[in-house]
Amino acid sequence: MSAEHDQENQPETQPATVSGEETAVPADAGILPDPEELGFPQPPPTVANKLGLVKFNLDTQPHLSIKNAGVCQRRCRQKFCTHSCPAQVYHWESEEKRISISYEGCLECGTCRSGGCPYDNIEMRYPRGGYGVQYRFG
Repeated sequence: MSAEHDQENQPETQPATVSGEETAVPADAGILPDPEELGFPQPPPTVANKLGLVKFNLDTQPHLSIKNAGVCQRRCRQKFCTHSCPAQVYHWESEEKRISISYEGCLECGTCRSGGCPYDNIEMRYPRGGYGVQYRFG
């Protein structure tokens, strides 16, 4: 092989100082490849996909409740809580004419407290210490 052929196959380098000495480092050192190039397609950034980063330590005592079921049955026609909760914790049971609450998936964001119910009919307390949602960043 010729020296010219060897230079073509060498990665591009850039100078760097390591421990006080100048050395050549590949130009793409420290750059991670795109996951899609490796065959790992990235899911679209949806709420459901982001919930995969959240851990729940379930409590046996619910921290969400409806103060007066009659308000949901007779006064609230639009069932705002079923639309405003990002975790979809509230669900209208039309046959039973009541709101069911799946407190286990609550993100503790406070939406139900600050406007999820125009009748202020939702009681939201934060779970006991050590229980509830545990966010993981990354």
